[in-house]
Amino acid sequence: MLVAHRGASADAPENTLAAVQLAWEQDADAVEIDIHLSKDGRVMVHHDKDTKRTANGPKKYIKETNSTALRSIDVGTFKGEKYKGEKYKGEKIPFLEEVLATIPEEKHLVIEIKSGMDVVPAMTSVIKNSEKEEQVIFISFDFEAIVQTKKSFPDNKALYLCHYFEPFGTKKLFHKVKEAGLDGLDLNYKIIDSSVMELADLMDLEIHAYTVNELTEAKRLIALGVKSITTDQPAKLRAVISDQ
Repeated sequence: MLVAHRGASADAPENTLAAVQLAWEQDADAVEIDIHLSKDGRVMVHHDKDTKRTANGPKKYIKETNSTALRSIDVGTFKGEKYKGEKYKGEKIPFLEEVLATIPEEKHLVIEIKSGMDVVPAMTSVIKNSEKEEQVIFISFDFEAIVQTKKSFPDNKALYLCHYFEPFGTKKLFHKVKEAGLDGLDLNYKIIDSSVMELADLMDLEIHAYTVNELTEAKRLIALGVKSITTDQPAKLRAVISDQ
C-alpha cells in the first residue's frame, strides 16, 4: 500500500485539502494526516503543535486557539518559492471531517494521533458520524492513545509508531504491542531489516514503513514484505510499487 505522507506533500502544502486531493490524483492507496484538538474542541488537521512553520502570520498554538481563528490562517504559501503565488494561496487548516469526505472508494485515510489522548474522544465522534469509518487506519507515537483508539475501533487497524527500538529493545517492544491488541508497528524505514520482519512474522504483527522517498529503499522494503510505504512523493514511487 502506497501512503501519501501529509498528502502529496512534496508537491503541495502538507496537511491541506489540496495535498490530499493531489495524492488521490497521483494514485496513492492512502493518505496520512496528523490531528490536534483546538481550544473549542474541533479536530484540526495539522502536524505541529503550533502554526509557526506552516502559516503566514503570528504563531498560534492549536490547543490554545479556537478553530475559527485557526481557519483564518493561510497555510498554502509557507514552503518557499515553490508554493508562492496564487496556486495554493488561501488553503486553510482542514477539519478532520473535510478530509474524511474526500476518501474515494477502496482507498484509506491514515490518521496520526499527534496531540495525544486529548483528541481521541472528539476524533472518535467525528469518525463514527462519517460514512468512512471502515476506511480509516490509526497510528500514533502515543501508546496510550493508540491503545484506546483500538478499543474504540476494534475492527480498524491500529499501529504503534516507532522511530528507534530503544529503550525497550525490539523483542520487548513487539511483545508490548502484541499484548495491547494492536495490529503492528509503523517504523522508521532505516530500522527495518530481515530480523525485524522475521520477528514480526513470528508474532503475527504487521510492519509498515515511513518516510521513504528513495526508489532503492522502496524496492528493498517491498522485498522484505512491509505492508505499506509512506512517502512524500506518491507519484514517484507508484511505478516502483506497481512493478513489484
